[in-house]
Amino acid sequence: VGKGTPVITVLPLPTATGSGNQNICIGNSATLSVALTGNSPWNVTYSNGTASVTMSGITTNPYQWNVTPTITSTYIINNVTNLCGAGTAAGSQIISVNPLPTAAISGTQTLCAGNSGVLTFTLTGSAPWNVTYSDGITPTTLSSLIATPYTLTVTPSVSRTYTITQVSDAFCSGTGSGSALLNVLPLPTATISGSQSICLGSSGSLSVQFTGGNPWQMPIVTGK
Repeated sequence: VGKGTPVITVLPLPTATGSGNQNICIGNSATLSVALTGNSPWNVTYSNGTASVTMSGITTNPYQWNVTPTITSTYIINNVTNLCGAGTAAGSQIISVNPLPTAAISGTQTLCAGNSGVLTFTLTGSAPWNVTYSDGITPTTLSSLIATPYTLTVTPSVSRTYTITQVSDAFCSGTGSGSALLNVLPLPTATISGSQSICLGSSGSLSVQFTGGNPWQMPIVTGK
């Protein structure tokens, strides 16, 4: 007489589901993730619209791996298998690749002391931007800029060269370029001298000492 009770274990077919869109900066990596059901080990095939890749012998769940796309790409889970055979694959992940922002400063000009000059910031990338510029002494940050080009009025007391030290946009950090020289000219002065006594009908000599840049214009007022 035979003894024993056979046990038949029915294993479910595997599933693999990808999810989770991401934004990355160009040159950086994104982490893809797939949630698995069924028994390990799994074999998962995914594609990015150009090529298919099969990852074999997966034993961890969820499973994660890194990709470094150079353009915005959609990664689709195409197939999953384990010891039971092929199962159900679903889901996709969009990795949006953002270019690094740039900021260029311009606006070289000459102005008189006490007057204002205009700096222009030309930006690329995705708003909003944060831009840090320097006058050679003090850094200043412009936050949450939403339009390009962006103009800024400054009133330096002496000549200054303005440059960009940092720029970031909604997703990435980038580089700045260019410079703007605001050449501040001092206001002119004129000092007259030559007090003297002369005889009626004779001439006297006056002297005027100027500062500032020539040519100068100076009205002469004769007092009584």
